[in-house]
Amino acid sequence: MFVITLFFSCKKDDSGSGSGSTINYIIKATYDNPQDHGGLTNAEVTHLALTTPSGSNSVSENSTTPMSIGKDWGKYKSGMMVTATCESVLSHVTVTVEIWRDGVIWKHQTVLGSTNYTDVTVTGAL
Repeated sequence: MFVITLFFSCKKDDSGSGSGSTINYIIKATYDNPQDHGGLTNAEVTHLALTTPSGSNSVSENSTTPMSIGKDWGKYKSGMMVTATCESVLSHVTVTVEIWRDGVIWKHQTVLGSTNYTDVTVTGAL
């Protein structure tokens, strides 16, 4: 009597998980003159657009800051262009946008407030 044993090798397809970078966006907007705003330091941003792992944009209006968003969205694929655009139409509001990649600050920019509005765009290729 002969016993034949067959071994099969299966490989899990993880093309959509596990590989890539984790991105976290940090948005801060502060009044340049808090005394003009009842002592409030943090300001809102009027428009915010952030790249998602699918490559589309997540857009929000009138967002309270400081805010941290994106680290739970999933992995971003290598070669993707990641962009964060933030605007404040409030006068004298300084805006800082930081993009953190895998827990380390990767890209950032601060634009000082003006009498009209503040616009910041930070971008980078993974």
